[in-house]
Amino acid sequence: MMSLSLILGPDNDQHALHIKSACDARNHPVLLFDSADFPTQTAISWSPHLNEGSVHIDGDDIPFSGIRSVFWSCLHPAKLACGMTPEQQSIARNDVCSTLRTFLQEPTIRWVNPWQSYQYHKVKPRQLAHAQRLGANIPVTLISNNIEKILAFCEQVGNVIYKPVYGGALTREVQPNQLNPQRLQLVLAMSPVTLQQFIPGTNVRTYVIGQHVFSAEIAADTIDFRDDRNPVLRPISLSVRETELAIRISRGFGMCWTAIDWRRDHDGTLFFLEANPSPMFMFFEQQTGFAITEALTDMLVSKK
Repeated sequence: MMSLSLILGPDNDQHALHIKSACDARNHPVLLFDSADFPTQTAISWSPHLNEGSVHIDGDDIPFSGIRSVFWSCLHPAKLACGMTPEQQSIARNDVCSTLRTFLQEPTIRWVNPWQSYQYHKVKPRQLAHAQRLGANIPVTLISNNIEKILAFCEQVGNVIYKPVYGGALTREVQPNQLNPQRLQLVLAMSPVTLQQFIPGTNVRTYVIGQHVFSAEIAADTIDFRDDRNPVLRPISLSVRETELAIRISRGFGMCWTAIDWRRDHDGTLFFLEANPSPMFMFFEQQTGFAITEALTDMLVSKK
């Protein structure tokens, strides 16, 4: 049986469809696997005594051994069957997650990227510390919901930005009125926050795909370039040392590909912000001309 690739994502996921089209263009068999369809429309089987499993999609039963690679675009929560009690829903959701993770941790498959790197990405405070150990400069940072520590940090650092610990919202500059103790008490009772030294300079994004390294400077009029409707991307080359660091970070985080966000200050020093295991790349590729799709497809279709 010819081995195939799976794309984790729904049929309305632009990046998932883009990678599928790239595989189709090379006549490499590929299927979409939407995790939201499991267990209502797709099936997963696993036999521990045989150390064998399979995924059942659109009438095809595909053994784990027949899956060459999986591109992880996005993973959606399961849509459970209706009519269950809250207790039944809780049990079912846990069973679904455990079975799905059994597949997602299959060691014979080339994962682009693996399960472990996604779990690590959810703990960004540790990711920052790890990047520093790998040789990266990082901004002075505090993750906390302690009012006294936050006020002391802002007074010491001066120009501070804030963002969610996990992600999901844009980066903003801390304003003086936001440091009112009564206001802070209400906000911090809901969740902790990431506070970070603001680095004056410019944004840089680097895509690492195996040994390929593609970088561009992102000129934006906002603190968070994602908040700018018309960011200007200018392809650049990192120094040898910076290129080696980018590859070292990707490997150190267990990723075979990633997008690293940096901030370069006015003295030319790069500061690591984060590394994403499932970044969007189509706009970046269109603006720079970098062969990101080709490099990703090579990784998926190549034999081990």
